[in-house]
Amino acid sequence: MRKQFLACLTACTLLFFSCSKDKPGTNLPQAPTAKAEYDHSNYGVYKGVIGRPNGIVDINLMNDGKVSAKIIIDNVTYLFTTTDLLLKDQPCVLVFHNANSYFKLYVSADGNYAAIEEFVLENYPFVKTVITKETSDAMVKRYETTYTSFSSTETYFMVLNNNKIGGLFEQNNTSTIAFTGIVSGNDILISSYNEYYLTGQTSGENISGKWDIGNSSGTWTSKRVY
Repeated sequence: MRKQFLACLTACTLLFFSCSKDKPGTNLPQAPTAKAEYDHSNYGVYKGVIGRPNGIVDINLMNDGKVSAKIIIDNVTYLFTTTDLLLKDQPCVLVFHNANSYFKLYVSADGNYAAIEEFVLENYPFVKTVITKETSDAMVKRYETTYTSFSSTETYFMVLNNNKIGGLFEQNNTSTIAFTGIVSGNDILISSYNEYYLTGQTSGENISGKWDIGNSSGTWTSKRVY
């Protein structure tokens, strides 16, 4: 299982409805956009990563007086909107749409829990996401990771929020599995199925490390792109 976990990381691209180009790794924010008044509310900013295809998602729930969402895949931005009712400090379920694609967002009253379900993108039946709430004192960062496994090199995305890491690996071209990790100082541990697989160190906006499982080993590097 562990070797399969490492061997099956793949990168995907998405070609469906057209929108604007958005180049990653440029003009990176250096401070949270989330407002302090919404740190413990369902209002605020939610950010995450997408697996299969790889990308990111940004959701704004009245942080600036508006409700909106965008997805960036293959450097292209896709805008999503909703007409569902959103009440402050109340649990909510919002369905965001763009053409024939949509996703359903669940958020608790205090914003501590947020999840996307029923993510439907044309031609991609196995889309999964990991999202987290950004607060005024903890900026969410997204990284593009290059992973050398056995005889191949793969790419995926992960999200870092304060001292926690989350992301998604693709498995067997048919499904995705989530991973989590922790940050202590400059040291990183990443795991799945409650076992640690990768170690690394942060340096500015970059992360690098190694994996070593059984008779197999390799390296991985990450750079912040959003």
